[in-house]
Amino acid sequence: HTEQKITTSKLAKEYNVNASTISTILSSKAKILEHYEKNLAGPEKKRINKQVINSKEAIDRINELKQFF
Repeated sequence: HTEQKITTSKLAKEYNVNASTISTILSSKAKILEHYEKNLAGPEKKRINKQVINSKEAIDRINELKQFF
């Protein structure tokens, strides 16, 4: 994101989410990477911030976003 000078608006369009979502992800970068490194997302569903997500989808998105960090 910062190295490639990609705006949050462009990322939001690319991932089909609100720009505020991208901002939240970027501001939570350390926490997201910490959870990723601890491999908290297993094959089952996990509850993160009271929102149930599919862990495979979450891991796929994190891997995509890691390229921007």
